[in-house]
Amino acid sequence: MADQPGQLFREHALGQADCLAEPQPETDPLPLASFLRQSVESRPDVKAATKGVWQQCIRNLVEFFRPEQPIPSITAGDAERFKAHLLASGLAQTTVHKRLNFCRQFFNSAVKSGRIDLNPFAEVRAARGSPKDRQWYVSIETTERLIDAAPNTDWRTIIALCRFGGLRCPSEVLSLKWEHVDWQRRLLRVPQPKLEPRAGKAFRDVPLFGALRRFFGESLGGRRARSDARGRR
Repeated sequence: MADQPGQLFREHALGQADCLAEPQPETDPLPLASFLRQSVESRPDVKAATKGVWQQCIRNLVEFFRPEQPIPSITAGDAERFKAHLLASGLAQTTVHKRLNFCRQFFNSAVKSGRIDLNPFAEVRAARGSPKDRQWYVSIETTERLIDAAPNTDWRTIIALCRFGGLRCPSEVLSLKWEHVDWQRRLLRVPQPKLEPRAGKAFRDVPLFGALRRFFGESLGGRRARSDARGRR
């Protein structure tokens, strides 16, 4: 026969233990700056150039709100005021559209992780804007003036890559390595982070013609000089 009195005693004792247990403290709401930092660090699958673009939106958020502001305290009305702030700051319509998309993305992750119940940016949107409104032909003369005004070799090479090589900036420019330069065939093997998921689109070849080659020669010379200087220390 089962030990019924003993079983009742054990159940009563366990119930008493549950009643006497100290309540667990609630987790403090995560501050905005910490939440955004964690959002970036938790995405090793995202390219460094994309994270660099995210940082522009993060800077806007932290400056408009407070670094220590708890994310549950940010309301849909606050999000609308943030949108108005971006528009009033003189940013292009398309830029505002993209940054609000990033905000929705960040706060969606907070909803999924249980940090907040609702995304305050869920219904806050801005029109994309027409790319044609931002198109402008940059002449060779203007490019040369920009290159002359550039502070160093790195910036001169970046400008040349964008104007003469047609590279996307910053994603393709910042993805270039010296191993992508084929001096013998006079080609640049340009990584394409935006198209990498598509089959056969991870790279494209860009001719390393004279207008570009002179800047790469200058950059290579500076690199060798720095290497020699380190070797003499």
